[in-house]
Amino acid sequence: LARTDGASPAFIAELFRKAALMAAERGEMSDPLKLTDADFAAAVRELVEFGGALTQQLLGYRTDPDAGGRNLGFGA
Repeated sequence: LARTDGASPAFIAELFRKAALMAAERGEMSDPLKLTDADFAAAVRELVEFGGALTQQLLGYRTDPDAGGRNLGFGA
């Protein structure tokens, strides 16, 4: 979860939602639903790497336009 340092509250909420979906997709049936590190890793990867530029902007992820769009992550 180090990749979420400085993330917006909207990103954290979406991260938990995606992680819960990942757990359900792998067949987790417990109540309450048990989320694993792998669920969170897959959710971060989907949101940041596969979500596209619009998703990254909406959720507060930053890139450096002066460095060819290099990922900076979250925060100021």
